[in-house]
Amino acid sequence: MAPDVGKIESRIAKLREEAEDCGRRRKNLYEDFKDGILTKEEYAMLREQYQEQADGMRYACGVCGKRLTRRNGTDLYCNRGYMLRDCECRQVVMKEPEADAIVLGELKRKLRRVLDEEELRLEKRADVLAAGSRVESLRNALEAAKKAKQKLFEKLVDREIERAVFLERKKGYDAEIGRLEQEISDAGLAERIDRDADGEARERADVARSFLDVGEMTEEIWERFVKGACVYPDGRIEVRWNFGDEME
Repeated sequence: MAPDVGKIESRIAKLREEAEDCGRRRKNLYEDFKDGILTKEEYAMLREQYQEQADGMRYACGVCGKRLTRRNGTDLYCNRGYMLRDCECRQVVMKEPEADAIVLGELKRKLRRVLDEEELRLEKRADVLAAGSRVESLRNALEAAKKAKQKLFEKLVDREIERAVFLERKKGYDAEIGRLEQEISDAGLAERIDRDADGEARERADVARSFLDVGEMTEEIWERFVKGACVYPDGRIEVRWNFGDEME
């Protein structure tokens, strides 16, 4: 008797919807824990409950997009492939520890790149600071311009220069002082932005460094870094990351 494809697809769709709902709840739990809404004990208890529901839901079939199922403890496979004999999904089979190792390895490569880039950025920034602050240099130039303008006044008082000469030179000093004051303001803002960026760079580097020595996938890694992963018939895994360009 031929299988009822419509019923099979309906059942798979329902299972997928349940999996997605469970995933959203688990993500919300983590956000509530980070925001202090849930205590550590409450988070651990609720996470364990959702973990029981979420078993086998992290990986999806790269052919049909349906969530994989766990069998015999560690075997991941696509239900659709076993229900439809000629479906390519039937070839989507992988041991979960092997899949976890691939995902973790890819994550570590990304984190290593982030760490290297942020450390290089901080090193270059340190070299710039060692060479001296642009704001400080501009302030010194401003002080020199003001002193030169003061001497110009003294020359006028001592009748060493004509008033017309004084006014012409004063106009030049006023323009120079105005320009330097604006540059100091702009440079100060730029340095504050750089300091904020340095703080963000250090934070990203610290995060990357803290996970480089992890030996296996953990719940925190899944919730913090990974949206999901698709397994393909050739054994390839495509990971959908839970972070944006700042970690790319």
